[in-house]
Amino acid sequence: MSRTDKASPPHQPSRQVTIDLILEIAVADYPATAAMTRKLLTDLTALFAGQWESHEPCQVGYHTLDHALDVALATARMIAGWKRSPGNDSLPEQLFLSGIAAAAFHDAGFMKDKGDGDGNGGKYTYTHVPRSMDIAEFYLTAQGWPAPTIALAAKAISLTEFHERPNLTGLFDSREEEAVACMVATADLVAQMADIDYMKRINNLFHEFEEAYAFEGRDSLSARGIFIFNSAQEMIDGTIGFYENFVLPRLKDLGRMDRYLITFFGEGRNLYFENITANLTAHLIGKAGQRRRLGEILEELGVVSGEKIKQALGQQRSNGNSRSRLEPLQLNNLLLQWVNQQLPQKGLGDILIEMKAISPADLRKGLLSQFLPPDLADHLSGREWRCLLEISLLLQHIHINPWLLGQVMEMTTELLDCEASTILLASPDRQGLVVMLPSGLNKNMHRGDIIPVDKGLEGWVFSHDRPALISDKQLEAPVGCESGSAMAVPLYLSGACLGVVELFNKRQAEFAEHDLRILVLLAGMIGSTLEIVVSHAAGS
Repeated sequence: MSRTDKASPPHQPSRQVTIDLILEIAVADYPATAAMTRKLLTDLTALFAGQWESHEPCQVGYHTLDHALDVALATARMIAGWKRSPGNDSLPEQLFLSGIAAAAFHDAGFMKDKGDGDGNGGKYTYTHVPRSMDIAEFYLTAQGWPAPTIALAAKAISLTEFHERPNLTGLFDSREEEAVACMVATADLVAQMADIDYMKRINNLFHEFEEAYAFEGRDSLSARGIFIFNSAQEMIDGTIGFYENFVLPRLKDLGRMDRYLITFFGEGRNLYFENITANLTAHLIGKAGQRRRLGEILEELGVVSGEKIKQALGQQRSNGNSRSRLEPLQLNNLLLQWVNQQLPQKGLGDILIEMKAISPADLRKGLLSQFLPPDLADHLSGREWRCLLEISLLLQHIHINPWLLGQVMEMTTELLDCEASTILLASPDRQGLVVMLPSGLNKNMHRGDIIPVDKGLEGWVFSHDRPALISDKQLEAPVGCESGSAMAVPLYLSGACLGVVELFNKRQAEFAEHDLRILVLLAGMIGSTLEIVVSHAAGS
């Protein structure tokens, strides 16, 4: 895995980071193509910005420049993975260029012609593929690219047609050409579904469909066998069925080129697949195990009004308490210092008590409900209670014996019957998650490894600030993918998500909501303890 692949920024990587990652692969694996690739991506950016004389700027909300670049990056990674796979020779440079060009331009057909003021471009939903092929051929010809390279790029774009099953028969002159074209079509599917904001962006996709329905006519589209969606929520609710009944069969038709992502990332992991699984299963979990705000709990308990909470929060912000101002770099460094002075801090509860809005007993009840929801407490077994008590006792002493934190993770792994666990902390620039404490049979992670924040279950949980779990039995993983089952929850310090606690491979069953809620509870205990350590460190 390259340096920049290990250091993607939180949420979505910036456009420039994505471009740099594509260029890094070009330079490392196909250096003679680097200049042409750079020029291609620069001109593509200008096209979407409306700087070409021929086209308006991109006005759709789903098929954007960011999506085009994500598909180009996934394509580049698969081509690099092909090269690194045993038994495969390096693909010719011209095939690399064809793949990147096809990925870059595959949705350019959503761009309106200059002067077209009708709609935003969603009207081309069912005709954008041939338009994209025309734009790519026009541009590449003007740039003097070789005719075979242009022809292959156009063929690859044709495979991204979503309402027709791909037909590869007689389309390509070699196995290598077919592989590159299939990688582009595969990248189009996996990159969009692995987008950490995929579910949110479905609303933008539905708006594009709505414009196409108005432009083409619903009856006309239905007569052609095209399914008509009535709402964005209908699309969201049908996402798992869409993946199982459309995406998976298409990935198989395309030869499961996503297996080369496993080779690229190494260690048996396909970080795109992990993101897809987290996206598809997170909304099924709902709010189970999500960290609730203390103010919300106190209001639900009926001990304080929402208005009083707003006043207290305003006072808390105006006080500018020092811990909330600590940058992630400071927090990470302080966590390593383990010294003994405590930092003064007033929390929301302290302020509400000073305001005489609640009593200390009210605050106690609210805090207990926040850390240990009553409905979870009612379902904990005797064994689980005992283990939680033992972990709590050990956590009281980790400021003296830091190695006890490793023992806590071993106990957590044992309690939830897993093979391995780890704690990851946000890197100082929040561009990755650093493996802080791997334990158990965790062969895929080592202390100091950096996981990209825009890919993988860990990055998904950190970016969304919510728990998630995945299983390779829930969705069909690519051959060679060793992700197995995993469960991860945010790790909070000073009210901010600064890391992730993750468990791997439940032994006798699949991870369930009960497991997730226990891990949230344990992460809260660990975070509170580390917060004390940080408070001590800050006073040094």
